[in-house]
Amino acid sequence: MIREDGSVDYNSMNMLQSVKAGDALAVYHPASAGEDGYTVRGMVLKCKLVKELQPLRGLSVERRDNMYFAKTAGKIELKNGNIDIRTVHEIPGDVDLSTGRVEFFGDVTIGGSVGAGVVIRAGRNLVIEGTVESAELFAGGDIVLKRGVQGNLKGKIRSRGSIYANFIEQCDVTAEGNIEANYILNANVKAGSRIKVNGKKGSIIGGKTFALQEISAYNLGNVAEVRTVIHAGYEQETYDKYAKYVEQEKEIKE
Repeated sequence: MIREDGSVDYNSMNMLQSVKAGDALAVYHPASAGEDGYTVRGMVLKCKLVKELQPLRGLSVERRDNMYFAKTAGKIELKNGNIDIRTVHEIPGDVDLSTGRVEFFGDVTIGGSVGAGVVIRAGRNLVIEGTVESAELFAGGDIVLKRGVQGNLKGKIRSRGSIYANFIEQCDVTAEGNIEANYILNANVKAGSRIKVNGKKGSIIGGKTFALQEISAYNLGNVAEVRTVIHAGYEQETYDKYAKYVEQEKEIKE
């Protein structure tokens, strides 16, 4: 998208075309016979005989009369006359601003790294083989960052499942499930269940780390006395909400 000042908003680029079950994908137009024509000198030009094209074939696609519909949600692909619905979107290399925003209903797998400013939203699981910079990631399932994330105080990661990372540095990370990493440095990390920092060098240094049930780490803070906040259990905000709902319940019962 071109902005008013003439610059390009690469985030608005969408490299995927996702569909939902029941969406119309294609229309087949039956062949229709043509009519003879004439040259400028009045000679007759015979029209060519017409023939029907081969019907489209593919995965998770059904044909009703002359319409093609998606049987499942996923990514639509058209290759060599076949139309397929894929539930896993694979990007073999790196993702940066030239790639743009990535949004997909199913699983997303990225074979390279994710650059700064990139937005990735996966309806299910998200797996990234390389490192992640100051990007925004969201997954309806789990997130796996095999080489970790260095968010430069701008990265945001959200998961409705669990998050697994080699390391977590300078970013906001929230998971409704568990969070596991080899170390956490100057990050704001919040888990709806447990946080586990693995290994003998597994440390939580700086930032704020919160888990509702449990936080497990080999070392907390460091000798430089970097401010490190660790909180396990309910937060005050949760207690306030609970008290509010108890009062509302009493009023409703009365």
